[in-house]
Amino acid sequence: DRMGDLALLGPEPSPAGEGRPISIGWMNGRARAYALHDADMGALSVAFNDRCDMVVATAVLPRERSAAIEPHILAFLNSEAMLNWTKLALGI
Repeated sequence: DRMGDLALLGPEPSPAGEGRPISIGWMNGRARAYALHDADMGALSVAFNDRCDMVVATAVLPRERSAAIEPHILAFLNSEAMLNWTKLALGI
């Protein structure tokens, strides 16, 4: 909750379940779904780190399809292009 940028999405996003561990490339982190103030929309917040550096990704998606879309978001973050961008951003 403290590591994301959910405040940019409107008032009081509420957790829609427990957070869970994830792996993005060589990094570990956590993902958690949220309900937004718009009843039809939800968000997925993904935070992962390499030592002291952290990356946060937030996706806004239709709430009723969030479980089906989440694996695609994680696959995108694990794609070669995104892992190369992450290495560049982290100075690796």
